[in-house]
Amino acid sequence: FTPPEAIDGSCQIDPRSDLYSVGALGYYLLTGQYIFDATTVEEIHKKQLSAVPVPPGKRIEQPISGEMEQLILQCLAKKPDARPPSANVLRTRLSACPGAADWSPKARAEWWEAYETQPVVRRNETAADATTPMATVRIDFASRIK
Repeated sequence: FTPPEAIDGSCQIDPRSDLYSVGALGYYLLTGQYIFDATTVEEIHKKQLSAVPVPPGKRIEQPISGEMEQLILQCLAKKPDARPPSANVLRTRLSACPGAADWSPKARAEWWEAYETQPVVRRNETAADATTPMATVRIDFASRIK
């Protein structure tokens, strides 16, 4: 999830570059799809530099709040100055999105625990056939915020 400024060297990489990557990850988690469809890294990079992302709500049937969708798209802005200015601001805006209050720390931990223990399902395989645990990535956002 490389930000545009890292692709073309147009400006210095800073914390807002990380927010592009967080937006790309959020887009994927919401839709199950990458921001841009492409067959090569070069094609993806070209689209990252010039194409406008399809709003996440147009790629799935489940509703996404307008606030969440706009925040994800703001994180994916081509220019760092158009993104949230910091991870703290992003966190505050995410917390203000409809439904955010429904996710208590306990509910989040329970969801994450259930997610981490899901089996990997490969093509032509059912969940009952899968025996390999799903790989996950842990991100320590608290340390990144400072």
